[in-house]
Amino acid sequence: MLLFGAPREIFIATAYGVFALTCITIIRRFALGAIGTAAIAAPALAAAILLLAYHPAERGTSVLLAFAGTSDPSLIALSGRLLHDAPLLGTGAGTFAALAPIYREIDDPPAGSTAATAGAVFAIELGKPMFWLITVAAAGLILILLRASLQRGRDSFYSAMGGSCLITLVLLSFNNAGLFGTASSLISSAVIGLGIAQSKSRTSKA
Repeated sequence: MLLFGAPREIFIATAYGVFALTCITIIRRFALGAIGTAAIAAPALAAAILLLAYHPAERGTSVLLAFAGTSDPSLIALSGRLLHDAPLLGTGAGTFAALAPIYREIDDPPAGSTAATAGAVFAIELGKPMFWLITVAAAGLILILLRASLQRGRDSFYSAMGGSCLITLVLLSFNNAGLFGTASSLISSAVIGLGIAQSKSRTSKA
């Protein structure tokens, strides 16, 4: 995804994952400790805040669709209508494809099986509270994996890789629905699963 022709949002999401992996390597290599970790993490958080401020959501646009600039405008509009009408507990898993023909405009092209972003799919089908619960759980897992990567020995790379991959996936869920692709699902599941397994297995502190 780090091609020069990649959309800006995809490039930024990938860069954040690579940045997290690089930071873990630097912290471990130079034994920077808690102060060094905070000194590296602070600029990354500040950059994220600046990016959000630079890219404000349009009035009436959900944050789940605000960064879906590369998607078809008609699909973004359709996803917005479905998000607006979706009940608190969602419409049910896998129901987007069945509801899309009802909400599309007459001159819109046929909608696919997913919304403009993965986040919108979760919010429509499972409900917004469940989506944010999943997001918070993913953030907690990122912290667990990155913390484990700083505490483990030579196998710390796997935890760092899993946490960095999850950072990119969370960011991309606000940009497109590629998370549901077969290749993306298989690769990310393998990377994150390996990171979780290695973060809990026995190891030496070498």
